[in-house]
Amino acid sequence: MPVYVYRREDGTEFEKFQRMSDDKLETCPDTGQTVKRVIQPATSIIKGWSPDKELKKVERHKKNPYETTLPEYQKKIDENTQKAIEQEQNLIDNG
Repeated sequence: MPVYVYRREDGTEFEKFQRMSDDKLETCPDTGQTVKRVIQPATSIIKGWSPDKELKKVERHKKNPYETTLPEYQKKIDENTQKAIEQEQNLIDNG
């Protein structure tokens, strides 16, 4: 069952578990104020992803700061290549 967020007239919000087939609430069940459903950004569940796995990855990186992901690795290669080009240019200019 999805969780819907509603905003009361006074600006406060609350969450409500509802079936998708249920009608939207028009009044707050607690205060009686009129409410509007707040559109939430879409989320998706990525197969195999979990917050625990992400936390373990962060912890593993703390133990081994030299472990990198592919984009980080490519960035390091690009930086080292740029340094080598600059050193070569300095040798040509001074040599």
